Amino acid sequence: MRRALVFLLLVGCPSPKGASPPPGARPAGGTIAVVAPAVGRVALVRRHTIQKMAIPAWPGQNATGQNVETHSETEETIRAVDGFAIKRLFIHITRDERVAQVPKGTFPLPGMAGRKLELSYDGKLSIAPAVSADDEDDLRDRYRLLGQPDPFLAHAPSGVVSTDARVPEYEDAFRIHFARKSESAEARVTSAEVIHRGGAAFDVHLTIEGKQHRFDVKGAFDGTLTVDPATGWVRTFMMHGKFRGTAPEAAGELEGEHLNEVEYQYR
Repeated sequence: MRRALVFLLLVGCPSPKGASPPPGARPAGGTIAVVAPAVGRVALVRRHTIQKMAIPAWPGQNATGQNVETHSETEETIRAVDGFAIKRLFIHITRDERVAQVPKGTFPLPGMAGRKLELSYDGKLSIAPAVSADDEDDLRDRYRLLGQPDPFLAHAPSGVVSTDARVPEYEDAFRIHFARKSESAEARVTSAEVIHRGGAAFDVHLTIEGKQHRFDVKGAFDGTLTVDPATGWVRTFMMHGKFRGTAPEAAGELEGEHLNEVEYQYR
């Protein structure tokens, strides 16, 4: 069974904006004055992901069905940004646990906990120090956006964001962040809604569609986004959702639950 069991989360009307405030001006109560995207900054990004899946029996491949649970925590330091494209990333994998449960018992799967790696991109992905072929496939899938902008560094609204306004720039960032297209799975965001609730807080609602383990998958995710009110740069987001999948040959329905927490720090 392949290790790359991470489910690819599958998800505008324009927000009303006024003119940008003069330099040094503080946003009025309930609004955010965005100065610029955070591109070019050194960013420490912490990610925490938990996923649980109940995969039904699949004739010829998965005769008994299985439950899979994964826990992943990483710290990523973006040290070099070429324009809007991230070309180099330092990763510390602080936790990587994968467990498969079948009728015969529970089995831990190999992980990459404790590894410190440098990923670089110059037309193709390079990883140092070298990792196994399975680990390389997993890292390529996790960091498929290398060579492109980090969506939450590059996508920020301009001007003033008012309370209860939708923010299409943040919605686009979520669409890019959760999009997936690989040999094992695909995901697309079919709707995204990010609404400013005042101060630093936003509500987020996403719907997803795609394929996972040959199942047609659909899910709904809800969460929160917080930003720095003085700049609009994303500080944290947390998304939690449930998904289901169907396949004609399967003995039942795939069911899953996903928690994704991300924190950005800048200097």
